[in-house]
Order: sequence, then C-alpha cells, then structure tokens
Amino acid sequence: MYEYEASTEHLHDDYTPKWIKPKTDAHRIKGIDRVDGLFDSFLRTSIDQGLMVYNLDYNIRGNKVCIYPEDDIEWTENELFKKYDNPDIIYDVKENYPDKGPLLEPKIQEFTNVYVTNTEMAPDVEVNDLQVIVCPCSGLHQFKYMEKSLDVLETIIWADFSYYSVKWMKIVINEWNGRDFHTFFQTNKHRLDFNGSYVYGHGTWEKFLDSFDSEEAWISVWNRIRNLEHQFEVVNIVEESDKVVELIPHNKNVLLQCSNIFLYESNYFTKGLDTTFQAISYVRNVQSISNKVYFNGDINGHYYDIVNIGRQKWI
Repeated sequence: MYEYEASTEHLHDDYTPKWIKPKTDAHRIKGIDRVDGLFDSFLRTSIDQGLMVYNLDYNIRGNKVCIYPEDDIEWTENELFKKYDNPDIIYDVKENYPDKGPLLEPKIQEFTNVYVTNTEMAPDVEVNDLQVIVCPCSGLHQFKYMEKSLDVLETIIWADFSYYSVKWMKIVINEWNGRDFHTFFQTNKHRLDFNGSYVYGHGTWEKFLDSFDSEEAWISVWNRIRNLEHQFEVVNIVEESDKVVELIPHNKNVLLQCSNIFLYESNYFTKGLDTTFQAISYVRNVQSISNKVYFNGDINGHYYDIVNIGRQKWI
C-alpha cells in the first residue's frame, strides 16, 4: 500500500477524515502485503490506483444503522429470542441498548410497520380461476392477484398479524375511490393512531397504476373488487393458521398469498424450524377442504410463484 495523506477536516473525531489520497511521489509502505475485509481491500486498491477516497457524509451517516452483537452479549443471548407481546420493549431497548434496536424490531413488526405500498414490482398474474384468496394487508399489489379471476372470484380473506394493517385495509376497501392514492393516504393515515413506521414509496402508486392498460381500466377492476365479499382477521398465520382455514369456504379454488410471511425474522427467532412445519400444515389443511390450492410466497427458503401446490411432490 502506498503512503497517503488525510484531510485535516474530520467528521466527528480524530480518526475519520473527510478524505484520504495517495501522496505525490508516494512510496509503497513496506510490510503491508495483505488486508482483510471487503472495504479494507476496496480502500487499499483505491489508494494504490491513485484515487482519492471520500468518507460517508453526514446525510448518509444519519441513515446508517450500527449493530454490535459482540457487545452486551449476555443480554442478546437471553433477551433477543424471547417472545414479546408488548411493543413498549422497543423503547426500553433503544434507551438502554441502542445498537440492539434493529435486531429487536423485526420481532415486533406487527406494532412497528405498516406496508402502505409495496417495495417490489407489481406481480404479473395469469391465473384466472381463483374463487377465494387469502392475503396479508400489505400494499396495493394484492389487488393484482384478483384482476384475472374477477369473473369467478367470490371471497377475499384479509389475514394479517398487524392490527394497524388490517384497520388500514378496511379503510382502503370501504372508502377509497381508486384515484389519487397519495392524497387518500395523507388524508386518512391519522385514523390509525399509529406511532410506528409507514413503508410508503411515493412513486409506487404510479407504478402500480401503470400495470393496468389505463386508469379507467384500473377503476373498473377496483369497483368489481370492492363488490366482492371481504373478511378481515387479525391473526398470526404461523401460529394460528387454523383460524384462517375455518374461514375458507369448502370445495373452492384457493390462493394462499403468503408473500414473505414465513420468512419473517420474528418467526425464526422464536419458533425456528417450526415455522416451516406450520407452513406445510397450513397448506395441507387448506388442501383437505379445497378443489385446488395455489401458493404464492416463500417456504423454507424457496419461493413459489402462484404454484398449483397439488403438483408439488414435497407437500
């Protein structure tokens, strides 16, 4: 590695200069032949190639999350894997163990996050024989699963472990006219009395709308969706799938739209492989009362894209 010089300006202490760069006519530093770690290697290569390297600025640092699992290791081992029913635990952790907050938040995400829009692209759904759909109360993409089956679709079962998400979806189904989602959200979000984080990408409403031929085509779909039977249930599918199965009418073609529910960190923190066993049990119990069962989502590390699960050997 070549000799370098660092800026006299530092970001917050005496070892984070704003930039470093190789010295003019620099000589290679003897005794440094190997570095470990991706960023150390990136830094060394940049200096060796004569490049100036800038540190992260304050805007980026303000959004950075630091986790130090090696600190307070006894607390981590004893507390992280417990089941918490009271979301106030997150405030205690943020005050007394601030670096553990990001580890704990996934465990109580039913209290901390509401997915108003989706983080992924709208799905391309070709299945057109769905009569019953079971889906979480997250985002707008759930409506894409309904579009092609509207001639036969009868019932939507909204099943989610988040009380706030269920409440929000009720408002959307019952009151939204299908237009200008941004204004609708801003006008009504206060009704949730929710102190957590809204997962809301401002441009994803437009991308969702673009997945239809036109706005009027979407409005036609939306009006038909609103006229279906909608049932709402606050339920943890991983722990209480029987409650969902009881709501499904018999002898129907059913879509279980599970998304990444069976990948939630909270499930594996508290239930481990039982999460996978519960997923399989859920699917098989629905199969026992249905004509056909489609599955969409993750099970045990594999993603199933609206698969007719009866054709899968593993189930």
